[in-house]
Amino acid sequence: MSTVFNKSLSAWLLVVLMALAFASQTIRAKEQLSVTAVYEVQDMAGVYLQATLPHSIYRYSNSSQLTDVVVLDRDGNALPSKIVKSAQTKRKESEPVALEFFQVSTDYVPSDSLKGNTQLQIEKGVIAISMEQGHEQSSEEPFYLIDLSERAQALQSVALEWVADTSSQYLPVTLSGSNDLVRWTTLTQDTLVKLNKEGQALLRNKVQINLAAQRYQYLRIDFPENREVQLTEVLGQQPHSVEPPSYQHWQVQGRLAEKQRSIADDDNPVSAWEYQRNDKAPVQALNINLGQTTHGDTVRIYSRSLTNGDWRVRFNGVWFNAKVGDTWQHSDAMNLSPNADPYWRVEFNPNLSRSAEPKLVFQYPSQNLQFIANNNRPYQVAVVAEVPAERASAKVFTQVMKGQQVDWINADLIKLDSVARPDHSESLTHWTDVLFWITLVLAVVVLLVFALRLLRQLQHED
Repeated sequence: MSTVFNKSLSAWLLVVLMALAFASQTIRAKEQLSVTAVYEVQDMAGVYLQATLPHSIYRYSNSSQLTDVVVLDRDGNALPSKIVKSAQTKRKESEPVALEFFQVSTDYVPSDSLKGNTQLQIEKGVIAISMEQGHEQSSEEPFYLIDLSERAQALQSVALEWVADTSSQYLPVTLSGSNDLVRWTTLTQDTLVKLNKEGQALLRNKVQINLAAQRYQYLRIDFPENREVQLTEVLGQQPHSVEPPSYQHWQVQGRLAEKQRSIADDDNPVSAWEYQRNDKAPVQALNINLGQTTHGDTVRIYSRSLTNGDWRVRFNGVWFNAKVGDTWQHSDAMNLSPNADPYWRVEFNPNLSRSAEPKLVFQYPSQNLQFIANNNRPYQVAVVAEVPAERASAKVFTQVMKGQQVDWINADLIKLDSVARPDHSESLTHWTDVLFWITLVLAVVVLLVFALRLLRQLQHED
């Protein structure tokens, strides 16, 4: 009787342990199918809604393509949705047009005197101006003149090319407009820049004028601080409706690196700062904010995915930061392949002040989340725990929207205060996994004990 009872007890204990193990895995499976609500869509009426996804969405997503992002209604039903780039180019940018220009010199005396109303005489590439009696020339200094009387197109900007020496140059320039060559209206004052270093250059030669068609017949270009400037080309840019891709920008503050020697050459002293990102967005462009610290020399930028990993070069070249007029200008952003590395390092020349506070400016192309609403508000943007191979809601979205052209209503995303940033570290073990292995080990122990006791009973009976 005791033997039968022990066998039954052992069998029931084994069944209970296996049931616990199965239950733990069932709980785990249910959690994998759960979602984490991150943002709530502002309460708006409409069927076709879209919202810009902040780059912080990557903190919660485990997919570089955001295939685990869904839009849910109030009852938790997934709505048809699709992620698209925020801005698309509408039309190709118009090509710049070469504008004919002449140098006006007060030292030039034409062979035949000019009489009557204001007139132009061009001889050997030099232009002479004669104006009716009673008018005085507004300036005795030489300048450049562009005749726009035959042009019917508007001008958004002009780009100036000039003979430059090997040294860096800052050239203040004034552009004015006139219809009679006597009364001039200042359109803009700017500073042209050419900075050279080791074969690299920072060029700022475009001046915005936003000139309507046939507003002025003549355009005047003055270099008040350098009358010896020799223009070689003037290009006019017409207004266009191009929408460049929209980028999100955010800055990361760094700290002085412990190692002030170059990664590329350990014997080379540098001024180095290191940074750590707290986001996972795949940045595609990078720049440096040096504030009001002048720089025009080589910069090396590195990144790595692990704390103790190897540094990889992302940029190696000349980078400029200079004050132009009243504003600080710097080199264009450095383009990158999509990069989510959290650790970054910037190396300047050793002469850069250690008191400088360079910040890294990351750029990420904005994306819009478009979805078809069902009036079951509020809507939430969430991330599913299990990353699908592709977004099922995107398939439904494509089928529903096939051949349709709609006007999307812009909505704002509100960050949910209750959401906690998930930790995607692979080193952490889920509690249900621990329960599963504990129950499995106990089940094996019970089986061994049961087998040993059964073996002893058989030997005793023999």
